[in-house]
Amino acid sequence: MTVLPERKWILSVGIIIFILMGIVYQGVGFYRLIFTDSAYDLKMRWPEVQAILKGQNPYDFQKASLEAGKKVKGLDYPPWSYFTGFIFLWPAKWSLVRIYFALWNAVALGMIGFWAFRIGRERDRLTACFLCVSTLALSNFYTTLWLGQYSIIVVAILVGVYLLETKKLPFLSGLVMGFAMLKPTISIPFLFALLIKKKFYSLFISMAYITIAAVIIGIMIKTYPLEMFHRAYMASNDNVMRVLNPARYLIHAGLSAPTALLLSAITFLGAALLLMLLFVRSPLQVHFSIAAVAGRLATYHRQYDNIMILFLLVPLGYLAFVRDSKWGLAGFLLVGFSLWLPIPALRCEGFQLFQILAWILGLAIYLTEQHKIEVVREQTVTAKY
Repeated sequence: MTVLPERKWILSVGIIIFILMGIVYQGVGFYRLIFTDSAYDLKMRWPEVQAILKGQNPYDFQKASLEAGKKVKGLDYPPWSYFTGFIFLWPAKWSLVRIYFALWNAVALGMIGFWAFRIGRERDRLTACFLCVSTLALSNFYTTLWLGQYSIIVVAILVGVYLLETKKLPFLSGLVMGFAMLKPTISIPFLFALLIKKKFYSLFISMAYITIAAVIIGIMIKTYPLEMFHRAYMASNDNVMRVLNPARYLIHAGLSAPTALLLSAITFLGAALLLMLLFVRSPLQVHFSIAAVAGRLATYHRQYDNIMILFLLVPLGYLAFVRDSKWGLAGFLLVGFSLWLPIPALRCEGFQLFQILAWILGLAIYLTEQHKIEVVREQTVTAKY
């Protein structure tokens, strides 16, 4: 397809800007992860995994802290997360695990970039490069990397689920979906997407994986999985007030943290299921976009989990630059602005509120444009007959 000179110039400048942003955000993030001692979340997860490998129960750390009247930190992951965590955190030395974890994040970023490039390639190579680098320029990559969070890895795993489903490989898709349950606050809504699309075999494999993983961890640390679930849930309730989210508004209205989280989850996940049913004949990508936005709003998340909104940004980029949709471009810029802006802005509650509104509006734009595409497609098919 011929590229107009103006379009070529705009995309080329955009590529340069996004490359520079990506170098800064990722470069500083990788530097802090590998060469400094600032990986706060990795410092919590790594000792827990190492304790399990030695047959010790990390949930006892939580119990001891509570009995001593100390604030509980971490331990808000379910048991199967530690089983999958063996893959990413097995080195026994702190200096080695930071490098090892950084390598996994580099692979994950490569997967995300490949996915975006592949979608943009439907137009031309320049569009593919632009869409690729725009997805790798998120300011939250910096936060995720220097804290040693799982978010980049989990989003890349979900990209793998999507690609495997498009290749009709349900066993591998289900197994990889089980890996994605490493961080269930991100990945659970994507299970609903597979359910609505009737990917029952994939769901069975993923559920079998996390069940077996939870049982194995329970045996290793001699603790019932249900007790581990309870402790993880109680720890997660303490986190809800740390960042702006819908559940926080409910708490300010007088509800307890568990009630607010439950009501928020039911509201947004219920809305997601309804939207998925309305678009049941649409491609899986549409359902993943719905899952990403609903999942981000349904429960507690810190800013590093905003990476899951890539499942909305990339389809909007497809509409904008592959299908030349003006509304798609507006949605892409709106959602992109909420993700590209430097870290200081993300700490502002006013900007956090803008992000929430931008994601909801961006999803509405995407679903509206997708509906138009499907109507035209159906009319074209009808006209042939």
